Amino acid sequence: MTIALGFICPDGVVLATDRRISGGGTLTFGETKTTQTRWKNGCAVISYAGHRDSWLSFCTALSRCLGPNTEADESAFHSVLTQLLRALPKTKEGIALLCGYWMSEGPRLVKVDSSGVVPIQSSEVIGWGNSPLARYLLQRYENSPFRSVAQARIYGVNFISQASRGTYYAP
Repeated sequence: MTIALGFICPDGVVLATDRRISGGGTLTFGETKTTQTRWKNGCAVISYAGHRDSWLSFCTALSRCLGPNTEADESAFHSVLTQLLRALPKTKEGIALLCGYWMSEGPRLVKVDSSGVVPIQSSEVIGWGNSPLARYLLQRYENSPFRSVAQARIYGVNFISQASRGTYYAP
């Protein structure tokens, strides 16, 4: 199962992902399903659900496009994400991204897939873990009066552990 989720909070953004673990309980791949990048006027944390090799290609291309001396406003950043994702070879599994980023406008969360960049107002889940259980847990978070980064981190760990107990599929 692959799952990534993101929460937008007044004081920041939280992303949580599972680890790729084989049926025998060992790590299939050692790397995490997140990356971070910084540019002159912003920074981002990005997670994925989908094809691993596409993710690695995306990360390599991202590091070439955005560097410490690159200046990019929100529109340019969205354009970079969309162009890099669309430039990846098409695979059966595909790939989707959740991206939390900070610029002068404050914290933002977006979902990026083949259809483009979609702003997220509260929380989102991507991957095979996008199930009725996942939607129920997200609704519980959204109804919670606690929306700080600290609370979202705790909720993210709980969410991943609950969702990882089984493999669910919802188109």
